[in-house]
Amino acid sequence: MSNMQIGTSSIWTEKYRPTRIADVILPKRFVDLFDKIISSEEIPNMIFAGGAGRGKTTIATCISNEIGCDKLFINASLDNSIDHIRYEVQGFATTSSLMGNKKLVILDESDRISSQGQDSLKGLIEQVHMNCRFIFTTNNLAKIIAPLQSRAQLIDFSFTKEDLKDLVIQTFKRCCFILESEGIEYDKKILAEFVQKRYPDIRKIIGDLQKYSRMHGKIDLEIMRFNDNEGILGDLIQELKSKKFNNVRKIATSIDPSSFYRDFYEQIDDVLVDSCKPEIILILKDSAYQHGLTVDQEINMVGCLIQIMKSANWK
Repeated sequence: MSNMQIGTSSIWTEKYRPTRIADVILPKRFVDLFDKIISSEEIPNMIFAGGAGRGKTTIATCISNEIGCDKLFINASLDNSIDHIRYEVQGFATTSSLMGNKKLVILDESDRISSQGQDSLKGLIEQVHMNCRFIFTTNNLAKIIAPLQSRAQLIDFSFTKEDLKDLVIQTFKRCCFILESEGIEYDKKILAEFVQKRYPDIRKIIGDLQKYSRMHGKIDLEIMRFNDNEGILGDLIQELKSKKFNNVRKIATSIDPSSFYRDFYEQIDDVLVDSCKPEIILILKDSAYQHGLTVDQEINMVGCLIQIMKSANWK
């Protein structure tokens, strides 16, 4: 860990983002696979599929770094039009490297590319295979069209129970390293519980630690309880029951929209009567889907809360 390269960004998730495969928190079989790719310097076309914060984008970047590729990185949640795919990606992939390097296109969050945009890539992948390779990352494999899936090796970032035990320990050690490097006082037992609860989204774990450290200057039990979404969620549910919209809206500003839908879903058996659960789940489903499309995620979440407030029958 002491040999890990540390960046200069003020954002911890970027400052401590691994630049080598050896520093990425993954099961050994994944590390061995990517090490073989790097040692052979032969990158297959690949799809990295799995939940958020598991290292898909980091791994793709590490492969590029360690082989020394000319890289084109496309954030497909922002740049996903057919024209963009046709001109920028094709322009990069069909030209030779000035330095004679291998060329790699990383299409991050590629499930956000339209079906037509994905379809425009299938022929290009075969056309440029001698000159350029592609890595697609996705949180939702079902949104990647079958012709693309057939042209790339699938790497499924899902882990076994045995994997998770080791990965949680690795994540805890990484968090200790970060906090000590930043000079932040912390309680190891509380940190271990926090990591256990929030894993596997390592990016969110590190981001939350930075947020709490900036707010309080340390990590201890009182701070974690104050900032725990479950505690805030309990307060939110009480205000929803009372139909106090202004209080609901105020509390919503303290909740991470990215985790709200899952957190609320996991609470419904404890707080709702059976008859209204199907409708509330459908409300959560629709809002969670819109979450990835909307410009303002907080407004989307508050809209969801209004629907819940109108439809829920509480225990």
